Amino acid sequence: MVAEAFVDCYDEHEQLSGLFVMIQENLAVPFGTEVLGVPVVVRKVDLRSAGIVAICHRGRLRQAIGILDLPLPDPAPDGAQWIEAYLGLAVEVPGVFVAGGVAVAGAPLAVRFSPRSCQAASSSQDCTSTGS
Repeated sequence: MVAEAFVDCYDEHEQLSGLFVMIQENLAVPFGTEVLGVPVVVRKVDLRSAGIVAICHRGRLRQAIGILDLPLPDPAPDGAQWIEAYLGLAVEVPGVFVAGGVAVAGAPLAVRFSPRSCQAASSSQDCTSTGS
């Protein structure tokens, strides 16, 4: 599944962009969920320097929440398997978040993609992540 997102990707930035496009195109929005016990509506996803985020709305207020930190409702919306694929590529490195080569201090996860392993992956095989 991830190999589909990484077709023609040559570096970590392009791989993150590929995953973003697959999430954006396949995730059924809007959908409701709860963030810190407060009901919100996810209306879209966005790609920011810190990674892929969900834009959550509550009335006139809106907040970007890292897609990996977003609690999904049960049942999950269509396309949520792309978020799970993104999560499957995340590896823990305390204090640093690397997404597409951009590091943000204090975040809980590091995401590193291996371009060579993804270029070699067939459509029936998922790409693997590499630790930082």
